[in-house]
Amino acid sequence: GPDGKAPAYARRWLDQTNWKMRMLGSACVEAMMVAAGVAPGAVTLNGNLWDIAASAAIAIEAGAIVTDPTGKAVFPFNLAGYRGAKVPYVMAAPVAHAELISEMSRKF
Repeated sequence: GPDGKAPAYARRWLDQTNWKMRMLGSACVEAMMVAAGVAPGAVTLNGNLWDIAASAAIAIEAGAIVTDPTGKAVFPFNLAGYRGAKVPYVMAAPVAHAELISEMSRKF
Protein backbone atom coordinates (compact mmCIF):
# COMPACT_ATOMS: atom_id res chain seq x y z
CA GLY A 1 0.00 0.00 0.00
CA PRO A 2 0.97 3.66 -0.04
CA ASP A 3 2.22 3.39 3.55
CA GLY A 4 4.70 0.64 2.60
CA LYS A 5 2.62 -2.12 4.20
CA ALA A 6 0.97 -5.01 2.41
CA PRO A 7 -2.71 -4.36 1.65
CA ALA A 8 -5.20 -5.88 4.10
CA TYR A 9 -6.37 -8.47 1.56
CA ALA A 10 -2.80 -9.70 1.00
CA ARG A 11 -2.31 -10.14 4.75
CA ARG A 12 -5.61 -12.07 4.94
CA TRP A 13 -4.61 -14.28 2.00
CA LEU A 14 -1.24 -15.07 3.52
CA ASP A 15 -2.92 -15.95 6.83
CA GLN A 16 -5.44 -18.32 5.22
CA THR A 17 -4.54 -21.98 5.19
CA ASN A 18 -6.93 -23.05 2.42
CA TRP A 19 -5.62 -20.69 -0.29
CA LYS A 20 -2.34 -21.47 -1.98
CA MET A 21 -0.26 -18.43 -2.82
CA ARG A 22 2.57 -18.43 -5.34
CA MET A 23 4.86 -15.51 -6.09
CA LEU A 24 6.56 -16.52 -9.31
CA GLY A 25 8.22 -13.25 -10.26
CA SER A 26 7.03 -13.48 -13.87
CA ALA A 27 3.79 -11.92 -15.08
CA CYS A 28 4.00 -13.98 -18.25
CA VAL A 29 4.33 -17.31 -16.42
CA GLU A 30 1.48 -16.37 -14.08
CA ALA A 31 -0.73 -15.43 -17.04
CA MET A 32 0.04 -18.70 -18.82
CA MET A 33 -0.83 -20.65 -15.68
CA VAL A 34 -4.20 -18.87 -15.57
CA ALA A 35 -4.73 -19.45 -19.31
CA ALA A 36 -3.92 -23.15 -18.92
CA GLY A 37 -6.25 -23.51 -15.92
CA VAL A 38 -3.34 -24.45 -13.61
CA ALA A 39 -3.88 -21.35 -11.44
CA PRO A 40 -7.34 -19.87 -10.88
CA GLY A 41 -6.03 -16.30 -10.82
CA ALA A 42 -3.13 -13.87 -10.67
CA VAL A 43 -2.84 -10.44 -9.06
CA THR A 44 -0.12 -7.95 -9.94
CA LEU A 45 -0.14 -4.45 -8.51
CA ASN A 46 3.23 -3.18 -9.67
CA GLY A 47 3.39 -4.51 -13.23
CA ASN A 48 4.16 -2.78 -16.47
CA LEU A 49 2.00 -2.82 -19.57
CA TRP A 50 4.74 -4.51 -21.58
CA ASP A 51 4.93 -7.30 -18.99
CA ILE A 52 1.33 -8.34 -19.49
CA ALA A 53 -0.03 -7.21 -22.87
CA ALA A 54 0.89 -10.27 -24.96
CA SER A 55 0.21 -12.90 -22.33
CA ALA A 56 -3.08 -11.24 -21.35
CA ALA A 57 -4.25 -11.67 -24.95
CA ILE A 58 -3.63 -15.41 -24.64
CA ALA A 59 -5.32 -15.62 -21.24
CA ILE A 60 -8.35 -13.65 -22.47
CA GLU A 61 -8.69 -15.98 -25.47
CA ALA A 62 -8.61 -18.90 -23.00
CA GLY A 63 -11.54 -17.34 -21.10
CA ALA A 64 -9.82 -15.31 -18.38
CA ILE A 65 -11.01 -11.89 -17.30
CA VAL A 66 -8.41 -9.11 -16.94
CA THR A 67 -9.35 -6.00 -14.97
CA ASP A 68 -7.80 -3.50 -12.64
CA PRO A 69 -8.29 -4.21 -8.90
CA THR A 70 -11.61 -2.33 -8.93
CA GLY A 71 -13.03 -4.55 -11.69
CA LYS A 72 -12.61 -2.13 -14.61
CA ALA A 73 -11.40 -3.79 -17.84
CA VAL A 74 -7.73 -3.21 -18.64
CA PHE A 75 -8.03 -4.09 -22.34
CA PRO A 76 -8.49 -2.57 -24.80
CA PHE A 77 -5.86 -0.26 -23.34
CA ASN A 78 -5.99 3.43 -24.21
CA LEU A 79 -2.43 4.46 -25.07
CA ALA A 80 -3.29 8.14 -25.45
CA GLY A 81 -1.08 9.94 -22.96
CA TYR A 82 0.40 6.71 -21.59
CA ARG A 83 3.95 7.32 -20.31
CA GLY A 84 4.84 3.99 -18.72
CA ALA A 85 2.74 4.12 -15.55
CA LYS A 86 2.22 0.86 -13.66
CA VAL A 87 -0.75 -1.23 -14.73
CA PRO A 88 -2.15 -3.17 -11.76
CA TYR A 89 -4.38 -6.07 -12.76
CA VAL A 90 -6.37 -9.06 -11.63
CA MET A 91 -6.44 -11.91 -14.15
CA ALA A 92 -8.56 -14.97 -13.46
CA ALA A 93 -11.17 -17.42 -14.58
CA PRO A 94 -14.65 -15.84 -14.24
CA VAL A 95 -15.65 -17.36 -10.87
CA ALA A 96 -12.20 -16.81 -9.36
CA HIS A 97 -12.11 -13.26 -10.74
CA ALA A 98 -15.33 -12.32 -8.98
CA GLU A 99 -13.99 -13.78 -5.72
CA LEU A 100 -10.65 -11.96 -6.00
CA ILE A 101 -12.29 -8.60 -6.74
CA SER A 102 -14.68 -9.11 -3.82
CA GLU A 103 -11.80 -10.01 -1.49
CA MET A 104 -9.74 -7.03 -2.61
CA SER A 105 -12.62 -4.62 -1.98
CA ARG A 106 -13.18 -5.82 1.61
CA LYS A 107 -12.08 -3.19 4.11
CA PHE A 108 -11.14 -5.53 6.95
